Amino acid sequence: MATLQVESREKSSSAVARRLRREGSLPMALISKKEGTKTIVAERTSVREVLSTLTGIAIFDMKIDADAPTKVIMKDVQRDPVSREVIHLTVMEITDEDVVKVNIPVVVEGTPKAVTKRAATLMVPMNEVSIQAKVKDLPESVLVDVSKMKQNDKIVVSDLRAYEGVTFLNSPNTVLAATKQLRGMVDFVDEEDTPAEAAAAE
Repeated sequence: MATLQVESREKSSSAVARRLRREGSLPMALISKKEGTKTIVAERTSVREVLSTLTGIAIFDMKIDADAPTKVIMKDVQRDPVSREVIHLTVMEITDEDVVKVNIPVVVEGTPKAVTKRAATLMVPMNEVSIQAKVKDLPESVLVDVSKMKQNDKIVVSDLRAYEGVTFLNSPNTVLAATKQLRGMVDFVDEEDTPAEAAAAE
């Protein structure tokens, strides 16, 4: 896991924070279990390097001054309203046994045959879902297999496979993927299903 080196800093004015940014540093805040919220600072390039290594949930190690590294999770990101550049980060100290609520990415796998045959289109209205779990049980993402979907079909949160120790916080009826029959297209019939249907009819 990547480790971000940071330094403690005294609480200061917004003018000091702007100066730090001009000098290539990023003002940050750490929510500590023992000391409450602490103000810290890191080199902007180091923050970019660490964040670029992350996949899924933003959890990484942080080393403050000469202290031993501690595990943290991203809590808040503030961006410049015009440039969208990150201007402040807030992270929270965590352990593997802590229970957290986070959003994790939805990863779509496969392609429905109706979409391959251009008889339907696939819609994925959500790119992440909300979950609650211990840090040690957090999956990097939620897999949604759409390969067996038919025309005008849908997959909802309640259709997801169970992840040990994970509770989904979205409504069970929340749609994660749906297929919609294209206008002017007839009902798509999967050729592999045809023999079975014919045998059943007999």
